Amino acid sequence: MTTVAETMNPVLHLPFGTGYDIPSPSARVGLRIEIVMSVVSKSQESGEQPDFVELGKKLGIDDPDSYRVEKDLFGDQYESMLDGLSAWQMSIATQAMFIWLMPGGTIELAREFLADPTKPREGREPADHKPKAVPATRKKKAATTTRKPKAVSATRKPRTRAATSK
Repeated sequence: MTTVAETMNPVLHLPFGTGYDIPSPSARVGLRIEIVMSVVSKSQESGEQPDFVELGKKLGIDDPDSYRVEKDLFGDQYESMLDGLSAWQMSIATQAMFIWLMPGGTIELAREFLADPTKPREGREPADHKPKAVPATRKKKAATTTRKPKAVSATRKPRTRAATSK
């Protein structure tokens, strides 16, 4: 049974490296993450690249080029995690934090994800999922016939004009 203290001050345990207990980020960080994910989602729907420099200004990020979302997510533990985790482990930890902080996400979903990051879940494609091919759009009608190349013998050299004009 979850206590009130655990509900109000949740901690996500990362079972990687030496183990890390990540407290809930500040409200500022949570709102910043929601805005970033909303902009990214809208850009995916529209097919346009988001303007991260403008987004950074909107969010009060002074230097968008050097901003690291992971530093916001993991706070004081970020630096030790850089040296204590593999790139894959850091990626899994970051995904778990996004699962926790996104609208509709919960710490329980993040913990479930950490228990087995390869397990497909509702709304998530399996790890070996390949995106479906998007049909190309054509502006001009394609040719209806194709020219066939002339047959070439594998045993004889092709004749050239110089060789046949003797």
